[in-house]
Amino acid sequence: MRRTWNAYLKWKVSLAEGAYFQDTIAVTGTETYVTRVHSYSKDKTINSFVLKEGRMPENEHEALAEAGTELNPGFAVGETVAFTYPEGTENEALAVDEVTVVGTIDTPLYLNQVKENSTLGNQYIHTYLYVLEDAFVQDFYLEVDVLMEDGKSYYTFSEDYEDYNAQVKQNITDAFRNTGFLPV
Repeated sequence: MRRTWNAYLKWKVSLAEGAYFQDTIAVTGTETYVTRVHSYSKDKTINSFVLKEGRMPENEHEALAEAGTELNPGFAVGETVAFTYPEGTENEALAVDEVTVVGTIDTPLYLNQVKENSTLGNQYIHTYLYVLEDAFVQDFYLEVDVLMEDGKSYYTFSEDYEDYNAQVKQNITDAFRNTGFLPV
């Protein structure tokens, strides 16, 4: 008999929220950036962002963009952004080919200018967009944001916090592998 995945965890999960994303080459009339497009849900509470300018999206053809800086600008409110993909790469996630930026945000997912590698080969993510979940056609989430009961007791930028996160991530990965949700 299989145990539930929570039985594998040393710490208790307070909240878990799934999300979609798709990496793309985002193009406007003047800019081309490797961009991570994240899903946005009005009900989501973990990693909430702050609206800096404009308004929230009202349909799947509208997006929020990184507020950016003078050294690393993102897309501007009012710009139409088209999604393209490198040769040999297909869009398997998004139901839309372009969006209009209706607002800019700051998010806790990206605390500094440097972002991780994209899923488009060896290219760094330059900026990000958020679109409503309705803009995605995936059958499963690609990421899960997890809030642990003990997480707030650690200083975010400490080594103890990093160690705690690494252990929690490993426990969750092991739990899902043991229940058949992840490949071994």
